[in-house]
Amino acid sequence: MVELGSGILIWLFLLMRFTEDGRIVDLSAGDAVATYIQMIVLWIIASVVPAVIAAKRPEGTAKDERDRAIDALGDRWEGYVVLIAINVLVVHLLARAWYADRTPSLPIPDLGSTPRWSLHC
Repeated sequence: MVELGSGILIWLFLLMRFTEDGRIVDLSAGDAVATYIQMIVLWIIASVVPAVIAAKRPEGTAKDERDRAIDALGDRWEGYVVLIAINVLVVHLLARAWYADRTPSLPIPDLGSTPRWSLHC
């Protein structure tokens, strides 16, 4: 449960850094890299702290092999998804900053004009 809470908080941190008033902001390459490094540090902390706490109280972690395998598989896929999502954003921002003077062969999506998200139920 701690992992879920920390994961949600880290995603909210990312949302706070890349959006403003429901719109994606245009970050400089330096800000994108700084956010990328901060996310890596937060994920490391979110992985290490629960492991250290669990190691201090081994009686509270009565899991069998199957539970540990399921947790490991879930953590692995979570890492893949985060790694891919963050790298796509960072590479996109860096490519736009480095190749601003060139006309791309594929159109670059205008992330600054993304419409506000609204829920219609």
